[in-house]
Amino acid sequence: MRKFNITLMLFIAVIAACLGVFLFLAEPRGIAYWATSMLSLLAISLTSLAYAIRLMKTNIKSAKIQVAILVSYVIAIIAAAITGSSAGSIPYIMQSMEVDFIATFDYIWPTVLLGGAIASLSYVFAHNLISRKDINLVQA
Repeated sequence: MRKFNITLMLFIAVIAACLGVFLFLAEPRGIAYWATSMLSLLAISLTSLAYAIRLMKTNIKSAKIQVAILVSYVIAIIAAAITGSSAGSIPYIMQSMEVDFIATFDYIWPTVLLGGAIASLSYVFAHNLISRKDINLVQA
Protein backbone atom coordinates (compact mmCIF):
# COMPACT_ATOMS: atom_id res chain seq x y z
CA MET A 1 0.00 0.00 0.00
CA ARG A 2 2.94 2.33 0.72
CA LYS A 3 4.34 1.90 -2.79
CA PHE A 4 0.87 2.48 -4.24
CA ASN A 5 0.48 5.71 -2.27
CA ILE A 6 3.91 7.01 -3.29
CA THR A 7 3.36 6.05 -6.93
CA LEU A 8 -0.09 7.67 -7.00
CA MET A 9 1.17 10.87 -5.39
CA LEU A 10 4.16 11.18 -7.71
CA PHE A 11 1.98 10.39 -10.75
CA ILE A 12 -0.51 13.09 -9.80
CA ALA A 13 2.32 15.56 -9.14
CA VAL A 14 3.88 14.93 -12.56
CA ILE A 15 0.56 15.03 -14.43
CA ALA A 16 -0.48 18.26 -12.68
CA ALA A 17 2.90 19.85 -13.43
CA CYS A 18 2.75 18.80 -17.09
CA LEU A 19 -0.80 20.13 -17.43
CA GLY A 20 0.30 23.39 -15.84
CA VAL A 21 3.22 23.80 -18.24
CA PHE A 22 1.01 22.94 -21.21
CA LEU A 23 -1.61 25.43 -20.06
CA PHE A 24 1.02 28.12 -19.59
CA LEU A 25 2.41 27.57 -23.09
CA ALA A 26 -0.90 27.08 -24.90
CA GLU A 27 -3.01 29.94 -23.53
CA PRO A 28 -2.26 33.14 -25.47
CA ARG A 29 -5.03 35.32 -23.98
CA GLY A 30 -3.23 36.43 -20.83
CA ILE A 31 -2.89 35.77 -17.14
CA ALA A 32 -6.53 36.41 -16.29
CA TYR A 33 -7.54 33.32 -18.26
CA TRP A 34 -4.98 30.77 -17.10
CA ALA A 35 -4.02 31.84 -13.58
CA THR A 36 -6.92 30.05 -11.90
CA SER A 37 -6.12 26.67 -13.42
CA MET A 38 -2.38 27.20 -13.18
CA LEU A 39 -2.37 27.91 -9.45
CA SER A 40 -4.78 25.05 -8.81
CA LEU A 41 -2.49 22.63 -10.66
CA LEU A 42 0.56 24.05 -8.87
CA ALA A 43 -1.10 23.52 -5.49
CA ILE A 44 -2.00 19.93 -6.39
CA SER A 45 1.53 19.23 -7.62
CA LEU A 46 3.25 20.70 -4.55
CA THR A 47 0.90 18.94 -2.14
CA SER A 48 1.46 15.62 -3.91
CA LEU A 49 5.23 16.08 -3.78
CA ALA A 50 5.13 16.96 -0.08
CA TYR A 51 3.14 13.84 0.77
CA ALA A 52 5.29 11.58 -1.43
CA ILE A 53 8.55 12.88 0.03
CA ARG A 54 7.22 12.42 3.56
CA LEU A 55 6.16 8.86 2.79
CA MET A 56 9.52 8.03 1.18
CA LYS A 57 11.32 8.94 4.39
CA THR A 58 9.45 6.33 6.42
CA ASN A 59 9.04 2.58 6.37
CA ILE A 60 5.48 2.19 7.65
CA LYS A 61 3.75 -0.83 6.15
CA SER A 62 0.52 -0.77 8.19
CA ALA A 63 -2.49 -0.76 5.86
CA LYS A 64 -4.61 1.26 8.31
CA ILE A 65 -2.00 4.00 8.54
CA GLN A 66 -1.58 4.04 4.75
CA VAL A 67 -5.34 4.33 4.20
CA ALA A 68 -5.50 7.18 6.73
CA ILE A 69 -2.64 8.91 4.90
CA LEU A 70 -4.39 8.41 1.54
CA VAL A 71 -7.63 9.91 2.89
CA SER A 72 -5.67 12.82 4.37
CA TYR A 73 -3.94 13.28 1.01
CA VAL A 74 -7.21 13.37 -0.93
CA ILE A 75 -8.64 15.95 1.48
CA ALA A 76 -5.45 18.03 1.21
CA ILE A 77 -5.34 18.08 -2.60
CA ILE A 78 -9.01 19.03 -2.83
CA ALA A 79 -8.50 21.87 -0.35
CA ALA A 80 -5.25 22.92 -2.05
CA ALA A 81 -6.92 22.95 -5.47
CA ILE A 82 -9.74 25.13 -4.15
CA THR A 83 -7.24 27.46 -2.48
CA GLY A 84 -5.08 27.67 -5.58
CA SER A 85 -7.98 28.34 -7.89
CA SER A 86 -9.34 31.00 -5.55
CA ALA A 87 -5.98 32.76 -5.40
CA GLY A 88 -5.62 32.36 -9.15
CA SER A 89 -8.95 34.02 -9.77
CA ILE A 90 -7.61 37.37 -8.52
CA PRO A 91 -6.54 38.64 -11.98
CA TYR A 92 -9.82 37.57 -13.56
CA ILE A 93 -11.93 39.20 -10.83
CA MET A 94 -9.85 42.38 -11.03
CA GLN A 95 -10.31 42.51 -14.80
CA SER A 96 -13.98 41.58 -14.98
CA MET A 97 -15.22 43.63 -12.03
CA GLU A 98 -12.76 46.48 -12.60
CA VAL A 99 -11.65 46.61 -8.97
CA ASP A 100 -8.23 46.83 -7.33
CA PHE A 101 -6.30 44.07 -5.57
CA ILE A 102 -7.52 44.87 -2.06
CA ALA A 103 -11.19 44.75 -3.06
CA THR A 104 -10.59 41.48 -4.88
CA PHE A 105 -8.70 39.97 -1.96
CA ASP A 106 -11.50 41.01 0.41
CA TYR A 107 -13.81 39.00 -1.83
CA ILE A 108 -11.78 35.76 -1.82
CA TRP A 109 -9.80 35.72 1.44
CA PRO A 110 -12.21 33.44 3.38
CA THR A 111 -11.89 30.71 0.75
CA VAL A 112 -8.11 31.02 0.61
CA LEU A 113 -7.81 30.98 4.39
CA LEU A 114 -10.20 28.07 4.94
CA GLY A 115 -8.79 25.96 2.09
CA GLY A 116 -5.22 26.60 3.19
CA ALA A 117 -6.07 25.73 6.78
CA ILE A 118 -7.78 22.48 5.78
CA ALA A 119 -4.88 21.46 3.53
CA SER A 120 -2.30 22.35 6.18
CA LEU A 121 -4.14 20.57 8.99
CA SER A 122 -4.56 17.49 6.83
CA TYR A 123 -0.82 17.40 6.13
CA VAL A 124 0.03 17.97 9.80
CA PHE A 125 -2.31 15.09 10.72
CA ALA A 126 -0.55 12.76 8.27
CA HIS A 127 2.89 13.94 9.42
CA ASN A 128 2.03 13.36 13.09
CA LEU A 129 0.56 9.96 12.28
CA ILE A 130 3.75 8.95 10.47
CA SER A 131 6.02 10.42 13.16
CA ARG A 132 4.13 8.68 15.97
CA LYS A 133 4.27 5.35 14.13
CA ASP A 134 8.01 5.83 13.41
CA ILE A 135 8.69 6.42 17.11
CA ASN A 136 6.78 3.24 17.98
CA LEU A 137 8.80 1.28 15.40
CA VAL A 138 12.10 2.55 16.81
CA GLN A 139 11.12 1.72 20.40
CA ALA A 140 9.97 -1.81 19.50
